[in-house]
Amino acid sequence: MDADVDGARLARAAAVSIEGLLTAQGVSYAQLADRLGVSEGCVHRMLAGEADLTVRSLAMLAEGLGAQVEITVCPISTGAGSAAGRDGVPGDLGEQRGSFAGRR
Repeated sequence: MDADVDGARLARAAAVSIEGLLTAQGVSYAQLADRLGVSEGCVHRMLAGEADLTVRSLAMLAEGLGAQVEITVCPISTGAGSAAGRDGVPGDLGEQRGSFAGRR
């Protein structure tokens, strides 16, 4: 898989999650921007994919909605019962899984 394509897919999934929180809480872009001390346009650009959505900016958006960001990194499966990473080194998926939960 291409890292740029993966990155874009992950950023879009994160933006959709934030959009879901906005909708569930009845919060507008303007209200979120006010909570974060940024412009409404800044929030729009981050969620529309017009600006790079960094882990830091994602955490900021989540904080503004009373949420947290959790990131899980695991090996890419290359076949049935296999859990090899990009370098092809096999391993046990359960043992190689790593998580990071950021709370502010």
